[in-house]
Amino acid sequence: MKKILIVEDDLTTARIIQKALENHGFATFIASDGQIGLQTLNNNPDFNLIISDMQMPNLNGQELIEAIQKTTELKKIPLILISGIVSLKQISNVLENGASRFLPKPLDIKYLIKCTNEVII
Repeated sequence: MKKILIVEDDLTTARIIQKALENHGFATFIASDGQIGLQTLNNNPDFNLIISDMQMPNLNGQELIEAIQKTTELKKIPLILISGIVSLKQISNVLENGASRFLPKPLDIKYLIKCTNEVII
């Protein structure tokens, strides 16, 4: 079973994503901010995908990407970033710096599942 780490500080959004992914056969784990997400990845680098919010306390999505890119073992894990408040320049930066996809909020769950199936390892 493919494992997905959901890094999202809004619990309602995290649970919606979790439920949708689990309904499609994925095992999911939730981290409530980027720092907890990075700790989780460092302790368990066998995730097949990371789905992360952009705007979070402690370590935001951009900082999470930067930390992941510094670790060879984590760098191979695809990452989908989600956010409701970002500029086109920020989207371009995260895609250039290692994100596989960017999805706007509110999320289209069907499109999230489609992107998940396209990028998951």
